[in-house]
Amino acid sequence: MPEPAIVHLHARDPRTAGPDPRPEIFQRFQPRIAAETDAVVSAPANSPRSAR
Repeated sequence: MPEPAIVHLHARDPRTAGPDPRPEIFQRFQPRIAAETDAVVSAPANSPRSAR
């Protein structure tokens, strides 16, 4: 059986490419990753997924 994958995510501002902890930026790509993979998603402590 394959080992589980872990994906660690950091959102970036699409205008500046700099780090951006705003939930609305993070939520643009996180649902697609969750829908297309069984990977465990690890997010920074200030992201909306880390509260779960």
